[in-house]
Amino acid sequence: MHRQIICWLTVICVTVSASLLRAAENLPVEGTMLILGRTYQLSHAIAYETKSGDFELVTVVASNRRIFTEKLQESLRSNQSDDGFSLSQPYVKVVFQRSGEVQNCNAWADNGSFSTGGEALTGNLKIEGGHARGKAALALQGEGDRQRKFDFHFDVVLGADSATQPKPKPAVAVKATVSGKFTGNGKAAKLVFVSARPREPFDDKPALLLIFTEKDHALEPRPDIRAAFGHFGSALMISVAEDGSIFGCEVAHSGHAKKPFSSLGSIRMAEFDVGDGYVQGHITTDGEKDALDQKWEVDLKFSAPLATRKTTAAVIKPAAPPRPEAKKPSSAPDSKPEAAALNVRELPLPKDATDIEYKQIVEQLVFKSRAPMRTVAGEFAKKLADQGWTQDGTDLITPQSAILKRDRGEATLTVMVKPAAGGSQVLIFSEGLIWEEK
Repeated sequence: MHRQIICWLTVICVTVSASLLRAAENLPVEGTMLILGRTYQLSHAIAYETKSGDFELVTVVASNRRIFTEKLQESLRSNQSDDGFSLSQPYVKVVFQRSGEVQNCNAWADNGSFSTGGEALTGNLKIEGGHARGKAALALQGEGDRQRKFDFHFDVVLGADSATQPKPKPAVAVKATVSGKFTGNGKAAKLVFVSARPREPFDDKPALLLIFTEKDHALEPRPDIRAAFGHFGSALMISVAEDGSIFGCEVAHSGHAKKPFSSLGSIRMAEFDVGDGYVQGHITTDGEKDALDQKWEVDLKFSAPLATRKTTAAVIKPAAPPRPEAKKPSSAPDSKPEAAALNVRELPLPKDATDIEYKQIVEQLVFKSRAPMRTVAGEFAKKLADQGWTQDGTDLITPQSAILKRDRGEATLTVMVKPAAGGSQVLIFSEGLIWEEK
């Protein structure tokens, strides 16, 4: 009996070891990169061929997240060069001669970069069966926060289009989870709800809006607007490109007197992964930061289902309870017909409005004016009143911005006016308007 148990355990161990070996063999890249005192796990890689004069080269790029290569493919098709290809995510790029010898490298992560070659850089490359296999390493260089090194091995399909295949759906549905720290002036807020949805493209690339709140915002069709004004408790709204780079950050913490405010330069995406129907990552400020004479800090890990434009649009806002009103006969002189729906292009913009953008996907309107912020806000408010819009709450006017909220029938507007070079910039969030061109 003991002999049988030992045999079974041996079979199990051999089977598990073989499975782990096959899993390791299927990993495109394994290793780490150190830059600016931070270590990045390299989990994604691509390899592609280029030419420099008469030299045939193979370039391997490794990153801690998915690499999008549309611009790389365009550059390679036009001149067999990757000059038009750049990344705004952590990466290390190693260039090999096609014969296998390593030539040079460069790397970037969170506004830190280096480029080097020489004896400190080692590696080898072998092309076999349409795959690029090998390893690359840079010995430790620099001191303190300027230390840099990397060490990884790779086995990837050779070709720039290998990284553009859609990722498979996760085996199980991704649940929305968020954990970590969010403080304002030392006061902690417990962000327990997170959602991810498409937003207007950034730099002609797909982009996402991540919304973190204390209270559930799942049934709100436009939660970013209401979250900015505290309707869901403390909140954080992050705009990210498809590679995880952050290009928008709005902070609305109950511990701050001045809110919401933008604090883009002090936050980074430490980890990021987006696939078919999910997104997950880690955002951090790397400690407490200052903004508008206030302090704030965030260090959150999250995962969330990724809503499509269709499902986002299909979310139904709960109907508000009817207001008790005294019924009047339809012939009463003071009865008013219900306001007809307006086309967005019928809004009474200032006569000097320039750089007008109608963003239909997210129902936003942007324009500029040469007039000062307060003048624009006051004149636009009067024009809206003349068109039948009524004030919803108290207008918020500060030296930094003016925020107006208006209702007209089933339509609503949130108007944000900010000073800009040579005048003002206006951003309008809308609901209930017609967006098709007249």
